[in-house]
Amino acid sequence: MNPVTQLAPPFCQRRHLSPATEFIACSTLVASTLESIVLISRDLREHGITRFAAAGQPGSQLLGFFQRRYRLSGTLGGDPFDPDQRGPVLLNLPK
Repeated sequence: MNPVTQLAPPFCQRRHLSPATEFIACSTLVASTLESIVLISRDLREHGITRFAAAGQPGSQLLGFFQRRYRLSGTLGGDPFDPDQRGPVLLNLPK
């Protein structure tokens, strides 16, 4: 069992990821040199998030940032944004 999966993401401490927090996260990522990002499924319904990054849900700014900056390199399983499916997504900077 992975103990990390039992912890709420830091933004869930306030039950939401505010637009200001997302902006700061995107700014931090722009300044970083991360070549790859892995998005991993997590059911966030217990934190009031029905579909992470959907319109009107927390994470939409982050997902938009990822879509503009990174390219899909691979998936495994289902849609990581759907709480009823599981599956990681690998994103890489274009070369």
